[in-house]
Amino acid sequence: MEVNAIVFVGGDLDSEGRSAAMRYDMDLLYIEYVLEQLPQEITSVILLADRHQPKIEDFSLPIIYVGSSPKGFLSDLHKVLLEQSDRRFLVLSGADDRFTNEHCSQLLDHSARLPHMMVISTHQGEILPFPMILPAGIAEDIGEFLSDSAGSVADWLEQSVFIECELTDLPYLL
Repeated sequence: MEVNAIVFVGGDLDSEGRSAAMRYDMDLLYIEYVLEQLPQEITSVILLADRHQPKIEDFSLPIIYVGSSPKGFLSDLHKVLLEQSDRRFLVLSGADDRFTNEHCSQLLDHSARLPHMMVISTHQGEILPFPMILPAGIAEDIGEFLSDSAGSVADWLEQSVFIECELTDLPYLL
């Protein structure tokens, strides 16, 4: 099962409410942690980042720099997926140090059973925006959604069909 990873780096605020300016140094540590948690089944990693991320080149990984799209992260993700529509992706936040290799492996196990389905993370029944696994060909679905909406990930997930993967033992909630 070939699965690639997209690690989102950037954004205005993280789940703790810290601004980008406050967390640049912390981001590098978080990204390093997230990369260490990737299971061996991940065949390649792409960093999806805004241009205001210092030292991100130090990771020696492909970087796709995105602009500040009015439709946000989902629009930027859509652009990446359009170019690689034949691949499945594990999508993670580079600012989230709560997820472990075990969590990513749980998602991959769910995806292996139904590779054509999106697999999202939940915790105590609540949908988490990251991590998630997107099946090959999902770019078309995202594009249709973006043409009719403001583009939030939460709104997209609300109208999507997916498999839930309950993640236990998260150290704290969003």
